[in-house]
Amino acid sequence: MKKQCVSPLLKTILTITVLFSLLNLTLEGANSTDGSEKLPNYHLRELDAREIADFINQVITDQEKQLQELKNKYPNKSKQIEENPEMIAYARILRLASELADNVGKGNCGPEQKEKFVNLQRLHYGALTELGSASSPISGVREILGMKVVKVPRPKVLDTPIGIGAAQLESDNLIDPKTGKRVSLEELAKMNHLGISRLEPSSENHWIYGKPANGRFPAFVQENFDLIRSLGGKLGRFDLGFAKKVLFYDGLNADDTAPKITTLDRYGNKWKVKWGDETHSNIIATRLYIEVGGSFTDLKFHSGPGETIIILTSPDSKDSSEPKTVADLEELLLKSKFKFRLAPYYIDPKDMLKNAQGKLLGNGLIDKEMAKRESIPEKYVGAYFFKVKEAQLTLYNPAFKQLGGAALSTVGAEKNRFTRSSMIFNCWIKNWDVKDGNTHTGLLYNSVTEQFDRQTEYFSDLGIAMGTLILGGVVNAIEPSFVKLLPGSINFNFRTMFYPKSWKLCTYADARWMALKIASLKRGDFEQIVAESGWPVFVQKVVVEKLISRRNELAKAFNLELDGISIILCDPNLTITANYKGTQDSPIINGKINSNSQMVKDLEADCHPEGLAKVINRFQG
Repeated sequence: MKKQCVSPLLKTILTITVLFSLLNLTLEGANSTDGSEKLPNYHLRELDAREIADFINQVITDQEKQLQELKNKYPNKSKQIEENPEMIAYARILRLASELADNVGKGNCGPEQKEKFVNLQRLHYGALTELGSASSPISGVREILGMKVVKVPRPKVLDTPIGIGAAQLESDNLIDPKTGKRVSLEELAKMNHLGISRLEPSSENHWIYGKPANGRFPAFVQENFDLIRSLGGKLGRFDLGFAKKVLFYDGLNADDTAPKITTLDRYGNKWKVKWGDETHSNIIATRLYIEVGGSFTDLKFHSGPGETIIILTSPDSKDSSEPKTVADLEELLLKSKFKFRLAPYYIDPKDMLKNAQGKLLGNGLIDKEMAKRESIPEKYVGAYFFKVKEAQLTLYNPAFKQLGGAALSTVGAEKNRFTRSSMIFNCWIKNWDVKDGNTHTGLLYNSVTEQFDRQTEYFSDLGIAMGTLILGGVVNAIEPSFVKLLPGSINFNFRTMFYPKSWKLCTYADARWMALKIASLKRGDFEQIVAESGWPVFVQKVVVEKLISRRNELAKAFNLELDGISIILCDPNLTITANYKGTQDSPIINGKINSNSQMVKDLEADCHPEGLAKVINRFQG
């Protein structure tokens, strides 16, 4: 028999195909979820007396377990136990579940009570996921290799009643904004896709703000600052500028996914200081999220050259693992999984204080005069401080009790308009890392009741947005066009690590609802938001043009002109030329940051070590 020859290339292709098929089969068999879920086996209970009673018993069991763990961790420290987010959540769940049981016992089992029961279970889910149970990363590999197409159905006809069958596929708990009343299944069946897209989630939906949101972010920040001040004590005088001017090293966040440290401000609040590719993109994405109607987000701010000084460990600390010099911190970051080099971020490293061996100590030393002038505790006299060219600062809001993940695939997310339509928002900003682990649920302080009793859910990590599957904030990777219309679907040029079940159930009406929120933003909104990113002005300009171009594509794809939405004129392929150092320089050419521009090179060397034209991977080792 004649031996057949197989080319090396064909052999490689066949091998990859077989391995990929086996990987898919193994993963599908071992795990029916897509890896985005924290607790894929969480059982959602239906509304009836027995289920509520069982739920209450389960919460009591979880509460007692958590209480014992806290007593072991904080012996003779009742304050830490009383202020623990999970303990506050459990107490709230039990109180509201008891009230719900009374209502059900009186025969009140309507849709509002059902939604309340779902939300109590979502709060329970958040409390449980805060204690662990991380999602599996390997199933996310399947999503990338499988090249999942992100899409929503495209109806042939938009202005005829959808019928009872299609109505059953729509989100639950929708409200007619004109009457404020819930729309029944039968009423949905008599509506068309356009009408359904104009309905709003109920006030029990904790993902949304519930009012027209565009232009809201400054007010959102002020609302949170007012809440912080209402906590009293030192926080009664809380001021952002004073808070982020001086930060004290608190620890290395070695288990996270980006190089960062935790610090404390002069009020005692915790701040996360982060470097790398997400420095700018996360700031923009969180602001856009609030502007389209998100109920809550982490407060993130850009800190420019020298705006924040970071004070290292006090000289009297006996812990040898804590960094007392810049060189110590550099060594910690280099030994972490990031192999991160902090040195490119230092301001004036040549002028830093050094010891006799040339070891970098810091930009300066805290003396008694500086300590008095800057309200720095006396124990830091003799400590070194340093400044960086830029960083992203995230405040751990003391007016918010943060819990774990907000379910995107289970516990009612499958029928929730916001979780479903979040697909459109994340496609628009190119955020591929969407999973329970990048969301939070929690309780916001209520200055009227003086309790943490305002449940909210939100996306907490959007930093990988506006980039690639590896890096966030890659301006040259933001395509002006990302929508493709097909006869039966609207497809998006977008690849995702995870594909939550709520996304897979997103209807045309859900998607159009979010498109309306995005398209409500004006050019001035985009310019104000992007201006807070810390990017150079010419980079801000091209980002604004690209975001508007993508916004326009959504407006066209979903026929938003029927709701009075107009196209915003933009130029995503613009070229910017300026006189720089006596010559004509073009930092932007055809909508791309020009790596050959002297202006770009100087800015990368001086102020933006994470890169502009070519963004540096956060894993530098």
